[in-house]
Amino acid sequence: MNNGPPVTGVIQWIGHLPGVDGQQAGVELDVDQGLTDGCWKGRYYFHCPPKRGIYVHLASCQPDARFQSLSPSRDNWQEHKPTAGSRESCVVAELIAPPREEEAVRVLQGRMRGIQGHCNSCYMDAALFSLFSCSMVLDSMLYKTTAHHNAQLQQILREEIVNPLRRDGYVDCKKVMNLRQELTQGGYCAGFTSEEKDPEEFLNVIMQQVLGLEPLLKLKSEGHKDQECYCHQIFIDPDDELLVPTVQQLVERSFHSNHLKLAEVPSCFIIQMPRFGKSYKMFEKIIPSLELDITDLLSDSPRGCYVCGGLATQECEDCFKDQLFSKTGLKQFCDTCWKQVGRAATISHR
Repeated sequence: MNNGPPVTGVIQWIGHLPGVDGQQAGVELDVDQGLTDGCWKGRYYFHCPPKRGIYVHLASCQPDARFQSLSPSRDNWQEHKPTAGSRESCVVAELIAPPREEEAVRVLQGRMRGIQGHCNSCYMDAALFSLFSCSMVLDSMLYKTTAHHNAQLQQILREEIVNPLRRDGYVDCKKVMNLRQELTQGGYCAGFTSEEKDPEEFLNVIMQQVLGLEPLLKLKSEGHKDQECYCHQIFIDPDDELLVPTVQQLVERSFHSNHLKLAEVPSCFIIQMPRFGKSYKMFEKIIPSLELDITDLLSDSPRGCYVCGGLATQECEDCFKDQLFSKTGLKQFCDTCWKQVGRAATISHR
């Protein structure tokens, strides 16, 4: 554009414009560097957000290098897999179970894998991938009886996103845009087709307003009424000693910092990692915890003494990050050990 570096986008229209020689392409750009919202001399040939559209000679457009090759995921799906260079993913009506272990690596790893991003869709792409690519815990929401006006939205989620992702390892941006348009047209929230949203907002709309699911988490907070929600957003104070944390560490610190406990064992525990932007990241890397121990996060749950293993009755808030006892983790003690540990803990905390 203007002899500058190339920009990427999606061709939304091809044809001839009045007074312009040659075949033209109407392109919706991935960034706000365009000149129009799809309007050319008072007439719309396609629609896109303001400053995202541009008309150029079709010969000036080149295929995006990121989508030039597709490696096959499964040998017996030759008739279904997209052809090389294609951006179109399939619509899959049949039930597809999530891939497991080595199969998941074959299906989901590599170029042209995952959910194709477009126009601030990263929050939705990441949420959908993490919830459905390798887990069927929430599959009931794909088949749950819902209101007639929400059936189309549920079908898009099931047949255009979840099933193709599990089978072919790829979903193109148009399929996700179909979901975003249904959410916007349904009046659930404005801006789903163009604005960046918080994943929690998207989950609340899908699970509560569209499908009417019961909240997955019930949280207790000292001095406050029990809270119900669909996911837990991790909020923690900066700690220079915590450089590469595990998910287990982050969850424990978040609950400790915000004085939270689980009122009951959740059927599904959705965790949203700490927020970060282009100019700031709280952590460069986070180590996934393959298993999450929530024993110490439960309210009124029997727990073992940190010292002797007996039934714990006391929990020391100040011991949480004390190096005298442990590098990290919640600490609880029986009455006997609490008396013995109390003096050492008090001196250490000072």
